[in-house]
Parts: sequence; structure tokens; C-alpha cells
Amino acid sequence: MNTMKELQALKKTFIFFLLATFFSMLLCRASIYFNLDHRINVLAYSLGIPVSILILGGFKSISFENIRKSKKWLILATIVPLIYTAALYLLGKYVINFTPDTLNQDYSILYASVMILISAFFEEIGWRGYLYKNLTREGWFKMNLIISVLWATWHLPAIFYGGYAVPSPYWVSMGLFFINLTLASFVLGWIRQKTGGVLAPTLIHASNNIGMVITAISGPIIGETGILLTFLLVAFIITTKAWRPTGFFELQVLKEKYIG
Repeated sequence: MNTMKELQALKKTFIFFLLATFFSMLLCRASIYFNLDHRINVLAYSLGIPVSILILGGFKSISFENIRKSKKWLILATIVPLIYTAALYLLGKYVINFTPDTLNQDYSILYASVMILISAFFEEIGWRGYLYKNLTREGWFKMNLIISVLWATWHLPAIFYGGYAVPSPYWVSMGLFFINLTLASFVLGWIRQKTGGVLAPTLIHASNNIGMVITAISGPIIGETGILLTFLLVAFIITTKAWRPTGFFELQVLKEKYIG
């Protein structure tokens, strides 16, 4: 019986991924046709996820934190990514002579931040919301591995559209991109365990993206496709033992397997 339920969960996961990719490409293409605002195009791409959840009737499976009990985690989720992106910026500017092109950013930081926050929320209700619940019975490592691979693959059309910038050398950046998203998935899943909802992962996701956009850091050394971010993620995972499930998550697995 458990095997049948696991196969059904994997089937639903695959269907969700196909729907999300299709609607993300469709909505992004429509957005590009009507306007050239990059932030709106990104938002349109991420909108494919809630549309897919709606079609599958999966909104009831998305959990949100008790804000009062999770206040510490929500604050850390907001602040920590801004700190390390600022540190990477300073390292790039003063140590490796990288000069980010921050002067030619033609948008309001507040506007960009709001759009990034909404986009991150749309993503997280899918990856750390719908799929987290759907794949719980698979166990901690397998669940995160599936989510991370699908999450990275879902970004590929956005890269090929040209709206999601990947610096040269292209294939090095693509490899680091997949590695970093895989590691980040475990970090986001770890805080999802800690808080019990999608708000903390959303804040980490958005804060990281906002920091990367404001500092304009990129390349194979710094930036989200950079090797230094890889080391930071690995260090965080080792320090927090984020590869291990919490006792609460293990109880969730047992509940999914034997109660449903």
C-alpha cells in the first residue's frame, strides 16, 4: 500500500512539474510580448506555479508558520542572506577586483524588492509547500533531492529565454547553478522543518535574490552561480546538520506512511 501511495505521490509531482513548466513558459512569453519589464516577466514566470497548484487542487496542503513562535527564524531568514551577499560584494570589489555594474540599474530598489518577494512566495508555495507535503513520505534526503533537481530544471527555460542571466563561462556557471540550487534546497527545507511553514523559506529566497540584485554580483567566483556561495552553503549544511531530518519531520513521515 505504501509503495502505491509513493508512486501516486511521484506521479503527482511529475504532473505538477510539467504543468508548472508549461504555464511558467506560457505566462512569461505573454508577459514579454506585452511589456519589457524584466521584473514583471520574472513574476509572470513564477506565476506558473500557483496556477498549477490551483489546477491540482493543492492549496490546502500548503502550511504557514505561527508568526509569533517563528519570529526569530523569520528575522534570521531576512537578515542572513543580506549579510552574506554584502560580504561577497565587498570581497569581489576589494579582493578579486570585480566591479559590479550597480550604477546602470534602472529600477527602484523598493519596486524590485516587492516583485522579488512575490515571485519567491509563488515559488516556495510550490517547492517547499505543495511538493514538500506531497513528497514527505519519501524521506528527507530523497524528498530534497527530487525537489532540488526539479527546481533547477524549472529555471532552465527562463535561462534560455534570456531573462535569467547566467554569466560566462556558460557551462561552468550552469554546473554551479545546479549545485548551488541543490544545496540551497536542503537549506530551505531545513528551515521549513524548523518553522513548519513556507514564510521563512520565502524570506530566505527573496532576501538572497534582493541582495544579489542590489549588489549586482555575478560570475563563477561570487554571485549565485559562484563557487564561494557553494562553500557557504556547504558550511551551513555541515554546521547545522541540515542533511538530517528533525524528529518532527520523522513523525510526519510515519504519519504520511501509515495514516495518510
